[in-house]
Amino acid sequence: MPVTPRISSLAFVALLAGCGGGAEPDPGAPGEPRDPDAAPAETAPAPDPAAAADALAARAHRLAPVDARGAAALLGEALASSPDRHVWRLERGRLLWGLGDGAGARAEWARVPPDAPESGEARLFLGLEALFRLDAKGAAPHLEAARGGGGPTEILSRGALAVAKSDWKGAREALRVIPGWEAALLRGWAETSDPSGDRAAAVRELTVALSEGIAFGWVLATRGDLRRGLGDLAGAIADYGEALKLSPKDADAWLGRGLARLQTGDTAGAREDLTVALRLRPADFEALVARAAARRELGDLRGAVEDGTAALKLRPENPGALLERGAARADLGDLRGAADDYTTALRLRPELVEALIGRGRVRVLEKEYRRATLDLGEALRLRPGSVEALNLRGQARRLMGDGNGAIEDHSEALRLKPDDPTTHHERGQACLVIGDLRGATEDFQAAVRAKPKWPDPHASLGLVRKARGDLHAASESLKEFLRLAPSHPRADEIRKRLAEVEHHSEAGSERPEPKGKK
Repeated sequence: MPVTPRISSLAFVALLAGCGGGAEPDPGAPGEPRDPDAAPAETAPAPDPAAAADALAARAHRLAPVDARGAAALLGEALASSPDRHVWRLERGRLLWGLGDGAGARAEWARVPPDAPESGEARLFLGLEALFRLDAKGAAPHLEAARGGGGPTEILSRGALAVAKSDWKGAREALRVIPGWEAALLRGWAETSDPSGDRAAAVRELTVALSEGIAFGWVLATRGDLRRGLGDLAGAIADYGEALKLSPKDADAWLGRGLARLQTGDTAGAREDLTVALRLRPADFEALVARAAARRELGDLRGAVEDGTAALKLRPENPGALLERGAARADLGDLRGAADDYTTALRLRPELVEALIGRGRVRVLEKEYRRATLDLGEALRLRPGSVEALNLRGQARRLMGDGNGAIEDHSEALRLKPDDPTTHHERGQACLVIGDLRGATEDFQAAVRAKPKWPDPHASLGLVRKARGDLHAASESLKEFLRLAPSHPRADEIRKRLAEVEHHSEAGSERPEPKGKK
């Protein structure tokens, strides 16, 4: 493949001659007597444009690995004075392509005349650029034209044509043994595009292509997508970051990093990335749904509803968007709106477990306990190991007065997820329904051990200890609740209960000791 020529020694000498560092004094300068009999001074040779262009190209070649944009600019200057150096056009087009400027790359390659030795490679690059832009029809004429050149260009064109026709077997056979970043890129693309392709192999091939010095932002972003799909979220985030250094306006890279950050729990970072993606591409459905999830997680419920509504304008009957908006509406207190979203999602996809669980939660909040148990029972039929559905159904059963049924659900949830503080707390509440104060105490204590800074179990433990007459321990638990959550909605109620505990405790200490006891 083309190699940008390095600066020649003659060009280097010529370049120095034009720098002005060791120029002779002007014979006609003021203060210098001129000898009329002296031979005329030699005039410096005019700068050689070709040598200067060689120097610019050499600088571009050195700069390309660290600054592709700057290298492309230098090659543009070199080509302005040496427009017939088509090998530089190939290289400049490759740099622009890697920077996401496909139009600029196509313009450079299209300037290579059909009779130039570089014509075959120019047509190959035109075909590859169209192929990776998912324009297989537009790629085919260029790749067919490049096939007649023989050698690596013909093999690469044949492999690329097979990829364009979704002939994955043919592509693998054609590209199996050929070296170079172009072949590695095509092999990686084939494994990425093939529905049954080896995604790990695709990552390896793209890594080979990147290791050969190509500064392709979209290749880094593609590897990021693959790594995200394989669960390598840290690697994906790193790839997207490098891609964005090269192509800061790549909406797909911003979206990909936003999705990866959302999966890692970096919700604030995800929201920032998704906001940039939407600034670049406002009608991006996936970015809107993902940002709705990030906003809801961060407590921006109205923003989450806005994003969900905008997504549904693009795709009015998309279950994923309905789920996100329904969850945000429920958190915002719009239970009717949330129930409507979940119901619409279930009409579109009756087996959608998340919608069944979401509507079950809303129905619990609306005190429609029996209907909630029907939704949650169906969710558990479809997904028997859902701890969330078990706990919600247990809560609904408890609120219906079925303490034993609630304990059964929460016990199964704890079998699936031992020591879960929420489940212990819920089972403790169910134990109170059947009068099992000891069981309730044990569950509330387990919830406190599992999540010491969660205030609710401290309040529950304090109240059950009060009911059992353990006033000192009750006081400690209630005080801890108030220390952790002084502005909690139940704070005034707990302060009242604490006052009662301390009053009874003081009254007990003042009571005369019975006769016969020390």
